[in-house]
Amino acid sequence: MTAGGCTFRHHPGRRLALLLGWLGLLAGCHEPAVLQAKLSPPVALITRDPWKEAALVAARVPLSSVVIGHGHSMDPLYPEGTVLVLQQLRWENLRAGMTAIYNKDPENPYHMVAHVLLKREENEWLAQGLANDRPDKVLVTADNYTGTVVAAFRQPTPLDALFIIRRLPGYQSGTCLMRCHVDAPPPAVRPRAG
Repeated sequence: MTAGGCTFRHHPGRRLALLLGWLGLLAGCHEPAVLQAKLSPPVALITRDPWKEAALVAARVPLSSVVIGHGHSMDPLYPEGTVLVLQQLRWENLRAGMTAIYNKDPENPYHMVAHVLLKREENEWLAQGLANDRPDKVLVTADNYTGTVVAAFRQPTPLDALFIIRRLPGYQSGTCLMRCHVDAPPPAVRPRAG
């Protein structure tokens, strides 16, 4: 049985179930978010360079780009350091359960997030990170929408996102969130001298 975000063995009896629920809440457990990223692709675990693999896919997918995920809002589906291939879909083709990337702050073009679309409200989408306890305050609109995740790659032991980012051409410390990685080519590996 799940109570307050914690899992307990199922025991018959309503009083016991209520007691376990209250104990779970007192212990700091909370209700899990009821989110499903049912239309978002799972991560492909690979031993090769995830950026290069994503770039190969993006080269074959129209209107696509490559970004690296930062943060933990999409755990466990897309842990930090997951390389994502985005495709800019037609607005009317977006569906609940897709992971969309959009700009949360019109004043900062680098403030991009990848969250699951929950439901459409007129001509806007409500979105939420899988690990977040509530939906985003900013709605996804046709103006702030960047793309939808169509493929995802990472190594079995995830690389730190900043480690990957610092190796990319065009990295700028302090301003680098998701936007500056779009379409950046993978870094060239140079042999050591001497």
